[in-house]
Amino acid sequence: MSVKQYLCGPCLAGKGEIEGVVYCKECEEPLCAQCKRDHARIKVSSHHKLCDLADVPPKEIQALLKSLIACQNHETEEVVYLCKDHDTT
Repeated sequence: MSVKQYLCGPCLAGKGEIEGVVYCKECEEPLCAQCKRDHARIKVSSHHKLCDLADVPPKEIQALLKSLIACQNHETEEVVYLCKDHDTT
């Protein structure tokens, strides 16, 4: 998949078309170099995990991964521990 297919999400919202250089897994969008720097400086997004665009899985796989790590009892949280004996988190 070509990097050119990934345009920066925040820049697109502002009507700009700048190629992304990294992908934010939490925001689920590509970021250009400037937005990457801003993302790291902003307190709420400074802990987000960024990866190379070549490592971004297809949308179908992203949806599957998201469903596997989401807690059934707490929709906004990721599963941290799973008890094999009781099948609960």
